[in-house]
Amino acid sequence: MDEIAQRRDLFRSLALGVIELDGSGRIQFASQVACDLLGYPAEELHGAPAHEALHATTLDGAPLSHAACPLCGALARGGEARGWEGLFRQANGAPMRVIASATGSLDDHGRPCGGLIAFQAPADQPGIDERLQERAAELAEAQRIARLGSWSWDIQTDRTYWTAQVYEILGVDCAEWQNTYEAFLALVHPEDRDSVARAMESSLEEGGYAELDFRIIRPDSAVRWVRERYYCDRAEDGTPLWVRGTVQDITEYVEVTQKLEEAVRTKTEFLHAVNHDLRNSLYALSGLVGRLGRTTTGESQSHWIGLADGAIRHMLGLVDTLTDIAQLEQGHLKLRRQWTPLHSFLDEHRSLFAEQAAEKGLSFHWKVDPTLAEAVWLDPTRVSQVLNNLVGNAIKFTDEGWVQVEFRSINDEYLGVSVEDTGPGVRNEDQARIFEPFERAPPGECRLQGTGFGLTICQRLIRMMDGDLTLYSTPGQGSRFVATIRVPLTAEGGARPRSHPGWTRCSSTRPAMLMGLRCSWPMMSPSMPCWFRVFWSVGAHG
Repeated sequence: MDEIAQRRDLFRSLALGVIELDGSGRIQFASQVACDLLGYPAEELHGAPAHEALHATTLDGAPLSHAACPLCGALARGGEARGWEGLFRQANGAPMRVIASATGSLDDHGRPCGGLIAFQAPADQPGIDERLQERAAELAEAQRIARLGSWSWDIQTDRTYWTAQVYEILGVDCAEWQNTYEAFLALVHPEDRDSVARAMESSLEEGGYAELDFRIIRPDSAVRWVRERYYCDRAEDGTPLWVRGTVQDITEYVEVTQKLEEAVRTKTEFLHAVNHDLRNSLYALSGLVGRLGRTTTGESQSHWIGLADGAIRHMLGLVDTLTDIAQLEQGHLKLRRQWTPLHSFLDEHRSLFAEQAAEKGLSFHWKVDPTLAEAVWLDPTRVSQVLNNLVGNAIKFTDEGWVQVEFRSINDEYLGVSVEDTGPGVRNEDQARIFEPFERAPPGECRLQGTGFGLTICQRLIRMMDGDLTLYSTPGQGSRFVATIRVPLTAEGGARPRSHPGWTRCSSTRPAMLMGLRCSWPMMSPSMPCWFRVFWSVGAHG
């Protein structure tokens, strides 16, 4: 959330009418309290000149010009007007007595660039007391439900003002409580007190919005987690005047989050332990099978030994996948980018995929744009892992038809990859869960079943590379995955690739162009940062 949205969320929690203006004095935001007091819907106030919309006059009804209005004066000079009493006109035309304050801001050239008007209506006006009481009751109920209270701190007098919900959250008696900031700070957990104090000091020195989570120790010794948000109001000379904010009890949220994190740690430690034992056993078994193969001459025996060796290698691959998942969940898996000769890199994969497709009798088409860069800055191991899973799935789950692959350059900054198949596709109701671990295509829809890890690894690796992976599929017609992957155009140190005699550009004699390609290439915005965008489209399912 940006600073403007955060500030307006804070205004909504205050029991004051707050109006935010731009540099020309037009209303950009009006809090719900302001709309309720004035009787206007928010959309009607938006964009209206504040002085004219409010029809500010003196208490005796004499009109005020812009020049004579204290509120307009404060906004124009970037200053402050506090405690002005006058009349605002409501939507029905009735005058309403208000106590208002205004704070203005100037840009670097001394021109007005916006400001705030905050006001309240004294309760001795006809109808005002009842409306304010209703509004206060609604606000108190909302705060009780959300376990959220609002507060303010008058820095000049060191007095704090809390709503009832704050007292309840902190577990103190409002009749006995000493309303000072130091008294509040004494409730903060000793391990968090310094960070809370530093955050407040920074806000007082620099102004602006702050948000932090910390623990408090209530008088009954109960420890609670709270989330505090606040904003510091400053005078024209930069002197801090008020801090206004909210505090919310988030203990249950923190406890649930900690339990989830502990469950992930336990699962990860278990995976590491199991993987270690499995890997050692499989390596030993692989060695025994290899020795048996070297001492066996019979054709039948060699066949069965080959099958056993393939099963062992498959199990080792599964163990590696489990290790990758554990490392991803713990954030331990790191990218190892390097300058990679792109065309050689793609040629290696083309040969592998073409052989796999030929074994299944599938048509396989591969095209590389000759204008692609000679080298790109990427992690070849992880990109290979993504390609092997996605393109491998397209071939694995397609029994007849074709698999089509195209690489093309977009604006000389992006690599576009399209992979499409004529496989069984994935039903709409299965497309969301197919990226989860252990999830696979329903057995009745596909003769082959994977481990359920491939797409999980692909999605998480792509997100590690600041990208995203999305599935588009129609049952019975094939599948397409679309992903974006960010790859810097320069290395971390700013270096660009040197020319290398072994890096050759793709020639026009590379494999034939695709026919009937069904995916579309999105337009790239010229204002986008340097990203390496990849679009995958492949067969489903595990």
